Amino acid sequence: MLEAQSPDTVPNDTVFNYKQDYILRKIIPVLHQGWTFTEKDGEFIIEKDDSIYIADRRKLNIPYGKKIPDDTILKFGTKAKSAIIYSYEKRWSFEQILAANTNNTDIFQQLKKISEKYNINSLIDKSKSTKENVVYIANTDKEKAQLEQYEKEKKELLSKLITKPKYHTEKYSLFLKSTYGCNNDFFSVYPAEASIQLYDILILFNELTEKSN
Repeated sequence: MLEAQSPDTVPNDTVFNYKQDYILRKIIPVLHQGWTFTEKDGEFIIEKDDSIYIADRRKLNIPYGKKIPDDTILKFGTKAKSAIIYSYEKRWSFEQILAANTNNTDIFQQLKKISEKYNINSLIDKSKSTKENVVYIANTDKEKAQLEQYEKEKKELLSKLITKPKYHTEKYSLFLKSTYGCNNDFFSVYPAEASIQLYDILILFNELTEKSN
């Protein structure tokens, strides 16, 4: 189980009851049959009752986009449970969201400038870099020192980012902590129905909750 959230972040004005939240009481009763909703230590856990088998296509050297046969998943896969885990806090106020947005915008602006600050743009390896991930190569001691300073400040700045909720219900703000036991770029699941149902539940939350701005 993932580490529980600290108790001081959990709503403590009433004992948790999803029926007291008008959005959650729309969602929970219509979950697929065979899925269980529980709340514990500041987390919503939505889990399929029956076990599934999950195979890591990277370990099996299965090319991206190629379907793994069910018998292969059963033979080489790991027995597990499909689950979605949200941590939750008392619903964030407008002021909390505004403060987080202001803080994060400032941090992102600083992040854009630190490569110039440490003069490492010339160290970019264009052959290995992507739009999402820039790779730097340092050869001399001076370049290594520049890159080390850059990485240190980047890490410090990233640590100051405020994680915002993904969704809001009537009383709670939800943070998606984990999804497990579903088909994606790296894993294949048997039976496939479990994966389909898991994504159905994610869509349900996306459609019926309020989005975090």
